[in-house]
Amino acid sequence: MRKLLAAALLGLSATGSLLSSCNKDAVQPGASPTMAVTPQTQSAVVANGVMMQGFYWDVPTTTAAGTWWQNLGAKAQELSDAGITAMWLPPAYKGSGALDVGYGVYDRYDLGEFNQKGTVATRYGTLSQLQAAITSLHGKGIQVYEDMVMNHLTSADA
Repeated sequence: MRKLLAAALLGLSATGSLLSSCNKDAVQPGASPTMAVTPQTQSAVVANGVMMQGFYWDVPTTTAAGTWWQNLGAKAQELSDAGITAMWLPPAYKGSGALDVGYGVYDRYDLGEFNQKGTVATRYGTLSQLQAAITSLHGKGIQVYEDMVMNHLTSADA
């Protein structure tokens, strides 16, 4: 199965070279262009990653490691050792209050640095803690994806 997938991926990467190697000037009216297909690589590597959802609805506001961002950052080595290659983070921006999980968006530009809705930190921590967590995860080869909902603007001020 891996060989089949690798061959398919190699074929896809070679497809990009089809258009660039097409000799359009040598085409006679009614004839098809000549194509020279040359693979871009000698072998294709298939990487099957594992993404982990790094949150759940009732994530505690504090853990033994501190905030949720600090908790995720502290677990970077453990996650990497377990084979996790990507982490899906909850919405990092300010919600409707200290306990909002991020889907009642108040300010999508406040990642835990402004005193709004009665707190500086979001439910998960401050901006600097988020940045430290991302740095820790990246340092262990873990990609980071943030959940972002653009149309849940429900918590504006009066």
